[in-house]
Amino acid sequence: MSLLHFEGLNVVPTTLLSLPNISALACSGFANGNGRFGGKTLDLDWSGDYYSVTFSDNHETIIVGAALKSDNAGAPGGGEFLRLRDGATIHLKFVMAADGEIAGYRGDGALLGTTTGMGLTYGVWRYFEVKAKINNSTGSVVIKSGGVEVLNLSDVDTQNGGNAYCNVVYFQGDTANKVFAEHLYFCSTAGSTCNDFLGDVRVDLLTPNAAGSHTDFTPSAGSNFQNVDDAGVNDGDTTYNQGTDVGDKDSYGLSDMPSPPANTVIFGTRTLAVMRKTDVGARGAKILTIAGATEHASAEIALSDSYGLCGDLLELNPADSDSYEDADINALEAGVEVAS
Repeated sequence: MSLLHFEGLNVVPTTLLSLPNISALACSGFANGNGRFGGKTLDLDWSGDYYSVTFSDNHETIIVGAALKSDNAGAPGGGEFLRLRDGATIHLKFVMAADGEIAGYRGDGALLGTTTGMGLTYGVWRYFEVKAKINNSTGSVVIKSGGVEVLNLSDVDTQNGGNAYCNVVYFQGDTANKVFAEHLYFCSTAGSTCNDFLGDVRVDLLTPNAAGSHTDFTPSAGSNFQNVDDAGVNDGDTTYNQGTDVGDKDSYGLSDMPSPPANTVIFGTRTLAVMRKTDVGARGAKILTIAGATEHASAEIALSDSYGLCGDLLELNPADSDSYEDADINALEAGVEVAS
């Protein structure tokens, strides 16, 4: 698997219990209704708002995509918005220049190169992608804008520090630049799919809207699916479903995917749940992604006393191990199984 993570900013982050490939996730600063398609967005302003994802593994080459919009009056300029790090060590950082280009620097401040034709304009969304290899001598940086290559550096020193890998991607605001960012993706080159630029992408949230194949859990009120249709907001114990016995399952039909353009490629799904245990002793659960007659269960997730965000990421349809199609997505169920 090369698709490490993706983020549409539709699920408000909460305590992280288990997300594939990720050991830590943190952010501050959201704007509602100001997104690329009218939803939420990261509002990375001058006060130091950020979005940081720490990966469980180290990656020599990392690929990052994000829709960006500068909120500087007149033009972008001077604002650092992205860092690729090994822990606290900054290997690479990227800055919006006053002319709408992006400059790439090594973490020690050495300028490596500047884009030509990036096209950042005040108040206008632009899809930005960077593919960077961390190495003292064979490092590389490739940047694309709206799918068009605008910088290509090879055999350069992109390593600042002792380790030739990246394990943290950090989006930030800057004293000179306010940035909106959303529809993020993060890939490595390790697998056979999603191992290069994905292009201009969007991330959509599908929420429960009907009962699924399993209704073993006890609802706090009403129908099971109605207790988990919160559209990205965790309401705690206000509404919930509770499973007790090992093997109990609860699953839900989902809203349809927004009508995509022709020939849209679907790169993957991530089934999310917010869960906790209700008493002493160890309890575990699995995330279910149900495609037709095929039920895919995640690895067991150890639950805590407090609600935490859990997820399972799939690049391919579990029913046929092929890429998802529109109809596959619209027929999916999401759910949870009591594992221990």
